Amino acid sequence: MSLGLLRTPTQLLIAAGAVVLVTVVDWVYNRVTGRGMPVWAAPMFEGGSRG
Repeated sequence: MSLGLLRTPTQLLIAAGAVVLVTVVDWVYNRVTGRGMPVWAAPMFEGGSRG
């Protein structure tokens, strides 16, 4: 990348995988502990249909 921290595509892939892993672990932890978490969805329009 521009700072030279990730010099190969493999390193970039590992960093992206780490972000996905942390997100999944956090989502599972929140589900197990019963904490609410917002789920992104298209806004509801008049008439009950989504975008």
